[in-house]
Amino acid sequence: MPARKSLRIEPGLMPNPWPPDDVVRLIRLAVSTADLASVVYKLLAIWIEDRKARSIKIKQGEVEMEIHGGTSEKELERAFNKFRGLLEKHNSTDGKLDIILPNDVDRTVTQEQVRASRETTKKGSKK
Repeated sequence: MPARKSLRIEPGLMPNPWPPDDVVRLIRLAVSTADLASVVYKLLAIWIEDRKARSIKIKQGEVEMEIHGGTSEKELERAFNKFRGLLEKHNSTDGKLDIILPNDVDRTVTQEQVRASRETTKKGSKK
């Protein structure tokens, strides 16, 4: 059997999408992907709480969703699942996804927020 050549990927060619550095990327991930790990929703909930984001609007085609501050990770998961279902029902899975954040909010997802989402998820899974 011939020796297998190793595949070398040059650094920087394909960046790791996790953790996202911008909340808009995190929201796009949550909209476009079903069955995400709870850490994604936890990170979004932590970001909303830390940034005191009172309202986030997400719209694609005729389907619109609004997330309010103080939303738990489970509520976020249910809301995104419902949103994806409505997109499929209305055949709105193609097209521009609009994410409207409060004007004065910092979009950055910090490493502290990522660590906090992992820590609380680990604590919850030990039960």
